[in-house]
Amino acid sequence: TGIGRAAVKVLIGHGWRVFAGVRKRADADSLRQEFGDQVVPLLFDVTEASAVRAAAEEVRAKLGGHTLKGLVNNAGMGSGGPLMHQPLDEIRRVFEVNVFGAVTVSQAFIPLLGADKSLSGEPGRIVNITSVSGIMGNAGQANYSAAKAGMIGLTKSLAREFASRGVDRERGRPGLHKDGHDHGIRGQAGNRREDPGAGAAKALRRGGRHRQHVRLPVLRGVGVRYRTSFYR
Repeated sequence: TGIGRAAVKVLIGHGWRVFAGVRKRADADSLRQEFGDQVVPLLFDVTEASAVRAAAEEVRAKLGGHTLKGLVNNAGMGSGGPLMHQPLDEIRRVFEVNVFGAVTVSQAFIPLLGADKSLSGEPGRIVNITSVSGIMGNAGQANYSAAKAGMIGLTKSLAREFASRGVDRERGRPGLHKDGHDHGIRGQAGNRREDPGAGAAKALRRGGRHRQHVRLPVLRGVGVRYRTSFYR
C-alpha cells in the first residue's frame, strides 16, 4: 500500500521483477491481480524477525545464486498527540516499526545484496524512506520525528559500514504525501511534484549521480556513494 505499492508499479513498469513485502493476504492477492507474475508477494511483518528471515530465504531460493538488485525499507507508522500524553508502549511501537523494522529487514537481506560473496552479480542498493519530520521535528509528532531521525542516522552509519562491500544506501525524505497524509510532494529539483514511491523506485534504478541527489561532504573520501533525496 502507499509508497511501497507506488514503488512496485514504477519498477515493474521498467521491467523489474519485484518481491513485495505485505502483512495481509488481501494485499498480496491485490498485487498479483494488478501486476501478475512480475510481483512476488512476501507475507511478513517487519517487527517479526523470524518471518523476515524466512522471507529472505525465500528470495534467496528464487534468485538462484544471484544478487538482489535493491531493497526499499518503507514500512512506517506514527501516532499523533503531545508527547507528555503518549503512552510509552505506543512510542515503542513506532520505533519498533520505523527503526527496528528497518534494522531487521536490512540484516536479513544485506547478504543478498552482495555482502555474501558466494552470490554472482553486481551488488545491490538499499533505499530507506525517512521523512522531513526526522530533520525538522513536528509538534504532536515527537515519536515519529525521533524514529525517522534515528533511521537517518542508521542510513549514514550503514553507508560507512558497507562501503567496502559495494552496497549503496540511500534515503528519501518525503513530506506529506498521497497515501492518506496529503495530496502530493513537490520535489526540490525543478519544483516537480513526485510521489515518494516513484522516488524510491528511481533511487533503485538510477546509477551514478542525479540532480535530485547530493553527495554529503562528511562522507567524502571514504568510498561511499551515499546520496540523500530532498522532498518538500
